[in-house]
Amino acid sequence: MMKRGYILLAILGKTGLKASSVGVGCWQMGGVAPNGGWTGTTDVESIATIHYAESLGVNLLDSAETYGIGHSEQVIGKALKDRRHNFVVATKVSPIVDSPDEDKAAKRIIEACEGSLRRLETDYIDIYQLHAVPHESTMPAVMNALGDLKREGKVRWFGISTNDVVGIRKLLDLGDLATLQIGYNL
Repeated sequence: MMKRGYILLAILGKTGLKASSVGVGCWQMGGVAPNGGWTGTTDVESIATIHYAESLGVNLLDSAETYGIGHSEQVIGKALKDRRHNFVVATKVSPIVDSPDEDKAAKRIIEACEGSLRRLETDYIDIYQLHAVPHESTMPAVMNALGDLKREGKVRWFGISTNDVVGIRKLLDLGDLATLQIGYNL
């Protein structure tokens, strides 16, 4: 471990990345709730929060395509202009969980990644995580799609965000997951 600013850095999962032991969860930066209500901070406040966190040594940002229907990723993209190299960006994709269609599942992962890259205004995502366990019959296709994204350099590592131990084990039987984000927060 080493120190950056006020925050300790540690290796994140199996990635080899030095990430801050405290990260910024960017859900609240999504802004608009599905019902049209406001759930978070303004873009100006969100960007200022990211910049202030950086000044303290925080380099880990966690988002998802679903946070504000992509708005959180857009805010991060704006905040990281000329600073992308200082951050470890993690975002999540919601896999298809209710359909056994393998082609549809793989296409969903690829298209969602392209959308996240556009919104984040970057050419790579450090950690791309499944936001749920995919339908069991599509797991091989999903893992293959994630592997393709990694080989193409669009994703540096991939993992999953879930507490579903059985689902995690099934995915691990099909390939490697570099990170596991469990449902826990203060």
